[in-house]
Amino acid sequence: QAPITDWDTMMEEFYQNCEFPAYFGFIADALLDCLTDFEWRPACGYVLIYRHPDVLQRRDPKAWALLVEVLQYAGERWEPRHTPFTMLVPAETPARNA
Repeated sequence: QAPITDWDTMMEEFYQNCEFPAYFGFIADALLDCLTDFEWRPACGYVLIYRHPDVLQRRDPKAWALLVEVLQYAGERWEPRHTPFTMLVPAETPARNA
């Protein structure tokens, strides 16, 4: 999977990978709404994995900052429901020379 480089690509990835409903609006408010609902994917908790965040941070820092804000709000909205909501950002592991 290619790294996400801009807001539009990121929104498309969320839409596809989280299987958001067709009414998803591809804006920050719609992202927050879907990340705090998941009625179409009920679970005891949610974990999102974001690989290569450094690419978006570098190429579109405003999009990265808005995403962080949306994720913080989403986490705050899940908290009173006692439903874990986490985004993991794995550290890149450099290739070893053999």
